[in-house]
Amino acid sequence: DSNVGCDTDDPRNENIFFPTGTAIDGEYVIAVALFLGCDPLTNYRVTVIKSGAVAAVVDGQLVEGDPASRGREVARITWP
Repeated sequence: DSNVGCDTDDPRNENIFFPTGTAIDGEYVIAVALFLGCDPLTNYRVTVIKSGAVAAVVDGQLVEGDPASRGREVARITWP
């Protein structure tokens, strides 16, 4: 996690990637989850890059105490 315990680091991001040739064919669900809110509202931006090109950019906001903020689907992609 990029900001464990409400300590922010810069840049404030997290990355998930597959080295070339290692992704398994199929559908991938991209989701965000607010485990512990340090503020009542947490903004996010998810950028999905597929084969070197931006496939999706999703901006949103997670709300402390909202059950939907514990796991919100933001995109789906199919590989290959």
